[in-house]
Amino acid sequence: KECWTRRKEEMIEYDNKEIEAIIDSYIHNARNRDILKDRLIDGLSYDQLSAKYHLTDRHIKRIVYTSQDKLFKVLK
Repeated sequence: KECWTRRKEEMIEYDNKEIEAIIDSYIHNARNRDILKDRLIDGLSYDQLSAKYHLTDRHIKRIVYTSQDKLFKVLK
């Protein structure tokens, strides 16, 4: 797998509105969409996301990584 740092650099070519539209189109679970937007667009940390959504850090990371993988497959 590619590391997230490289993937994050690839996302620079998209502005926040485009990222939001891509997330809305391909992430169907509303909570997961919100979590991913908070992480990618608003830059919230895993700790902040964990507190906001009342989930463990581990669960938040799983949601973010799984959703990111889905997006990057679409963006290739």
